[in-house]
Amino acid sequence: MIGSFSRSIRSREEFLEFQTAHREELRAQRAYEEGLWSGRQKFHAGGYCVSCRAVVPLMVDLAWGDGRTPNWRERLECACGLNNRQRATLDFLGQLTQGTPALYATEQTTRLFARLQRDYPSIIGSEFLRDGTMAGESNHRQLRHEDVTRLTFADHRFDGVLSFDVLEHVPDFRSALGEIARVLKPGGYLLASFPFDTNEARTVVRASRTKAGDIVHHLPPEYHGDPVDNAGCLCYQVFGWDILDEMRSAGFGDAQAIFYWSSDRGYLGPNQVMILGRK
Repeated sequence: MIGSFSRSIRSREEFLEFQTAHREELRAQRAYEEGLWSGRQKFHAGGYCVSCRAVVPLMVDLAWGDGRTPNWRERLECACGLNNRQRATLDFLGQLTQGTPALYATEQTTRLFARLQRDYPSIIGSEFLRDGTMAGESNHRQLRHEDVTRLTFADHRFDGVLSFDVLEHVPDFRSALGEIARVLKPGGYLLASFPFDTNEARTVVRASRTKAGDIVHHLPPEYHGDPVDNAGCLCYQVFGWDILDEMRSAGFGDAQAIFYWSSDRGYLGPNQVMILGRK
């Protein structure tokens, strides 16, 4: 498993038991992070970057989040451009893959995708385009358009599907999970990340769409960055523990939240988590 600390958890009850059993260890992690930060606006922490295959300085500033404390998940950025969660993604994927797997990623324009192409040249990536490109086709920039609720790929096409910080922007995320399960081979996996509130048993719906396609806001609108649209992406939901049950209902025989932390690799911050589903 990755670095100093990794734990697979399959339910909220198991998570609460884990927090109780490891209270002192978790407290020591927070103290370590506080000591690194010490209230500074910008600093570097050393850690091994799996992309660069070297121990490197990892930059942390207050540019993300509330502007008062570090957003560890989105910072700890290497000079190669990959941050905490992106570097960890490569670590997890390296443990999951053998040989030359057939992979699909729900992104195509990011630094992470460019890095994935280096190790997995046959990987297929896509973006959700709004320029009139037909599903399954590519535009003038050679970007492929896919709607994750209606993928154009054949059944059992892929060994793995990679989806990082995308599903929170899909109002019908259940259809997306079903489509991902459909295109996976038996035994294939979904490796994913998204906003995940460990305090919530159920997913918090921030916005939804009517049958007519109108957006209904249940909470103040929250937009995240979109690599192909400066207007950003609306966040429709912040997932709670029920997302693991939703994955199981969609066709994943096993679904787990993998919590990880490592001072050696610069995977810092509370509740750093990757979601893994096995078909």
